[in-house]
Amino acid sequence: MELYIHIPFCIRKCNYCDFLSAPADEKSQIAYVKKLCEEIEYYGHLFGKYPLDDNHRNEVTSVFIGGGTPSILPLGTVADIMDCIKKYWGVRQDVEISIECNPGTVTMEKLNEYMTSGINRISFGLQSADNEELKVLGRIHTYEEFLESFNMARKIGFTNINIDLMSGLFNQTAESFYNTLEKVVALNPEHISSYSLIIEEGTPFFDYVMKHEEKGIDVRILEETDRDIYALTKKVLKKYGYKRYEISNYAKPGYECKHNLGYWQGEEYLGLGLGASSYINIEKDDAGKYVKAIRFKNTEDMSEYLKRGYGVMLTDKNTYGVINIESKFQNIIRSNMKEVEDLNKEDLMSEFMITGLRVCKGIDKKAFLDKFEIGVKEVYGNIIKKYIATGHLEEDEDYIRLTDKGIDVSNYILCDFV
Repeated sequence: MELYIHIPFCIRKCNYCDFLSAPADEKSQIAYVKKLCEEIEYYGHLFGKYPLDDNHRNEVTSVFIGGGTPSILPLGTVADIMDCIKKYWGVRQDVEISIECNPGTVTMEKLNEYMTSGINRISFGLQSADNEELKVLGRIHTYEEFLESFNMARKIGFTNINIDLMSGLFNQTAESFYNTLEKVVALNPEHISSYSLIIEEGTPFFDYVMKHEEKGIDVRILEETDRDIYALTKKVLKKYGYKRYEISNYAKPGYECKHNLGYWQGEEYLGLGLGASSYINIEKDDAGKYVKAIRFKNTEDMSEYLKRGYGVMLTDKNTYGVINIESKFQNIIRSNMKEVEDLNKEDLMSEFMITGLRVCKGIDKKAFLDKFEIGVKEVYGNIIKKYIATGHLEEDEDYIRLTDKGIDVSNYILCDFV
């Protein structure tokens, strides 16, 4: 199982951000971490006594501490979270533990705390090496402050660092993004994520676009420029030894993000903290294959979250123990969580395709057969045939994958598998 830990705090919201995050004082942050640790303990007990498989279900394969901005938490609180995870969950020796950091919010003391508590991967949200673009995005840092944070992380000893980049900004040119790429690859990070800007409703960017569209003005980046940036990113990162392993992610050999690969390959994950989402298998058929799962989400109401009585729940010995997967476990989830979605076998096959095609290696035909006891082309043969004919998909003996042409319009193609 993978663990996602949500920290819903930031210094201020960026102009493009629709994530669940907001500013908060130190007292509020400490109160939240205390409740979060109670939740980590509670679900550690719950899943530790959940004998669906021969192996303990609380064996953690990866941990991702995201946000918001986890690196704004007061000194010592991240170590408290990590201590709680290690105490109540079985953590593999080779576990990947990532934390998202905003440049300008880390110090040598914080980075040392992360390292000594077991965190072994840092993800810096740079977005752009152009200070004017950073201002437009509403970022709290300059490129120079990012460099200082990056160099501190290297000095502390972090050997697995990701840098997030964002393209498709208003008035951005291929030349300006090339300059960002060149500056970033010169630092030789192990991993680079390059995402296109998405205008989300409820953000300042959305209001900005709508205001101009009412006047008949399109302020979005030209489609031609966006394609040029996309092609440039692939070319430059390949030149410097970064292999593209997912639509928006590039890595040096051996540094692919295990946590994200788990999402795309259908591994179970438990999200803890405000608004965090989870995906858990709940039922097997007679052949031992999973045919049902549930996806659920934690409350987004901070006051409701802080009132949760995890401490009281832990004193009730009947709350956990040998759990009947069809009753007690689901009752616990449904009573504590929001937006519970039941997934049947057809849903699981659809998700296998949608997430699997995001990975450049593609869909493993044998894995699909093993998981669902039916061939992938028996279920999706017509769709696969259609997109192979148009050059958007390709197939070999073992895999079905998107071509470069298919990746360009991947969202459109993936919708056909819903």
